[in-house]
Amino acid sequence: MSSRTAPLLAALALVMGASALADAPSVPLGTKLTRARPQADFVQFGKGVTEYSILGNFNLTDPTSQDISLRVAPFMNRNVQIGGDFSYHNNGGNSGFIGGIVNYYPGKETKRTNPYVGGAVGTTFGDPGTCLEWGFQGGVKHFIASDVALTGELQYRRMGDLDWSGALLGLTYFGGRSPVGHDFMLPVKGTREIDVNGRFNFDDPEEEFFEFLYGMFLNSHSEVALDVSIDHIHTNATSRQARAASRGTTSSDFTGGFIGGVYNYHFANASHGRSLPYAGVHLGTTWGDGPNVASYGAQLGLKYFLTKNVAFRPELDWTHLDRSGPGADQTSIRMGLAFFLP
Repeated sequence: MSSRTAPLLAALALVMGASALADAPSVPLGTKLTRARPQADFVQFGKGVTEYSILGNFNLTDPTSQDISLRVAPFMNRNVQIGGDFSYHNNGGNSGFIGGIVNYYPGKETKRTNPYVGGAVGTTFGDPGTCLEWGFQGGVKHFIASDVALTGELQYRRMGDLDWSGALLGLTYFGGRSPVGHDFMLPVKGTREIDVNGRFNFDDPEEEFFEFLYGMFLNSHSEVALDVSIDHIHTNATSRQARAASRGTTSSDFTGGFIGGVYNYHFANASHGRSLPYAGVHLGTTWGDGPNVASYGAQLGLKYFLTKNVAFRPELDWTHLDRSGPGADQTSIRMGLAFFLP
């Protein structure tokens, strides 16, 4: 830069600055200036917003138990939501709750972390029969994406002359009256995926299966992930089918699972719209009450995007256990939700 260029640039900067000041609106002397509040990058609670939640509680020590809760609850205003709750409980028998809930969120605006308290009333179902159930809950919803929150909730329930209390953890999606939003976006390189899937069998042998997956997209097609599942089976182990389901053991309660790696290839194509079909393989080991053996298999599924952060995920899964005997090959259909984070 020459000795003449620097003064010219300085003069030009002064002229541009003076022009910008001339165009700016005038502010009377004595006016107190305040910094504009940045707009929140997550959903603001209020009328028109609906919560869709899946929560769970799992006890792997004796006595084992599994709880899962599904909730749909629209907001009446900024502070109050009223909705429906369906929960399933297994601790050697099958039971559950269906009814209504009311939650109250204090404060005048939605923040990243939002505590709440509420109550519930409804009826039980299942092995114990039907009776009035009521109780209270309190928890926290912490946003991890614009419309997805990590939820922790403490519950107390009274069923006839029985009491139950416990903690549940899960994910909440905030949408409109319909869970399908107007906008969606397929994953790209760096997108993270969190999945919650499950399947249930209410006949003998009774079975509850839950799967949790955390994945990372290497590009718009390829994804690698860590997969952890828990499988609880209750059976009298008298029939061949029951012995196969309990992996050859004679126990009336069997708890096991899988932990390993997953690779999925997604057939990304604009013509598919909200649908993202995929195929993949998995490799790992079993764990739990039975012998720990190598496990591998393949899966074929579809991720149907409700919004840019949430997708419905049905999957057909085939798994081979590296052992002889009945139950070495297992085929199942799983359904759940996939949550996507940037």
